Amino acid sequence: MISGCRPGVERKCHVDGQVHQVEITRIAREVTGRALTANVVALGVLNRLCRLVSDEALVEAVLETVPRGTEAINRKALEAGMAI
Repeated sequence: MISGCRPGVERKCHVDGQVHQVEITRIAREVTGRALTANVVALGVLNRLCRLVSDEALVEAVLETVPRGTEAINRKALEAGMAI
């Protein structure tokens, strides 16, 4: 268990020992030209590694929450993260 977990959340804090180094900000800059999209790249990477939700559900959720007019750039960032 990770030290510092709040009581009652120990199961969510379990670490299986895998570490992945991904240059998220570099990927964001290369794909979208903006480091600001690194968080969306990170979502794609995390979902690819952990399989938390379907790709379709993640794309839909991201596109529903990003500011209007930024859907295309955020989709590119997400797809780049999911391509890892």
